[in-house]
Amino acid sequence: MPRQKSPSEPPSATAATQPKGPARGQEQPTIVSVTEGCVFGYWRNVVIQIWATRADVQLIGELERVTETVSRAHSNHSVVVLTLGQSPLPTPEARAAIQRMTARYAKQTIATSILLESSGFWASAVLGFVTSVQALQNKQMRIKTFSSMDDLIPWTVTSHNAQSAQPIEGSELRHVLKLAFARAEKPRSGSA
Repeated sequence: MPRQKSPSEPPSATAATQPKGPARGQEQPTIVSVTEGCVFGYWRNVVIQIWATRADVQLIGELERVTETVSRAHSNHSVVVLTLGQSPLPTPEARAAIQRMTARYAKQTIATSILLESSGFWASAVLGFVTSVQALQNKQMRIKTFSSMDDLIPWTVTSHNAQSAQPIEGSELRHVLKLAFARAEKPRSGSA
């Protein structure tokens, strides 16, 4: 029969030396790249992209390194894309790189949530691009665009948790996205 500890007895050495991470809801995103108008990072198995500038091949290369890091650490992941303002559509070369990257990680991607901060012709053009990315994949990809964070969060959490061994909560995701968003730099007025 195991011996009972008295209330004044200290915890075992093993328990006392266990590292303690941040409490749930206090986690920070890992920001891998901050470029003028762009932030790439991840939190758990969620890739975070913040765009306020035009995507080019160099930026897509940085994004692919972040996605590779998450893919090596997790069997699957979700993606959250936040757009700031009306950043120009990706260059033709960047569009091709996005297509290749999307195809490479399609089997591991649970869902992609895209927040479009603007509307009108620009949003229609972005939606057309997203549809073309989705159409070129053999797998039915879960991609959805939103006009508010309040709509994006619940869909992302529900979609992610349905297939991920690492569940997330809406309040945690909102907190992490807010921290990542704070790192985004505004593009120079001359960039387009």
